[in-house]
Amino acid sequence: MLHAVDTTKYKHLKPNNDKFIRNAVLSFLIAGRATISSALTWFFRLLSKHSEATTKIRQEINKKMPKFDLVDLDGAVCETIRLYPSVSFNHKSPAKPDVLPSGHKVDESWKIVISI
Repeated sequence: MLHAVDTTKYKHLKPNNDKFIRNAVLSFLIAGRATISSALTWFFRLLSKHSEATTKIRQEINKKMPKFDLVDLDGAVCETIRLYPSVSFNHKSPAKPDVLPSGHKVDESWKIVISI
């Protein structure tokens, strides 16, 4: 996951600094918590709307729990994430002014939003 960090900005930070490491770890924990809680919220909302899916998942859990081979549960979670992605877009900024393949000029202060 660290390879996704913008290396230009990273060089100007002091990565050996304890405060930097603490803040990086805190960012990962907080980001993970927000995305997981969002996914779970949508998952339980969808289950509340589809009682037949809830029943099927409960039966699967009661039958297969020690093996953790929960196909219906996995499918429901994957469908929830497909319908309601926790991170629906990403953004990047160029290190210096640049020109996109389309010919559009991009300033270094701009953010390019990418829909996922």
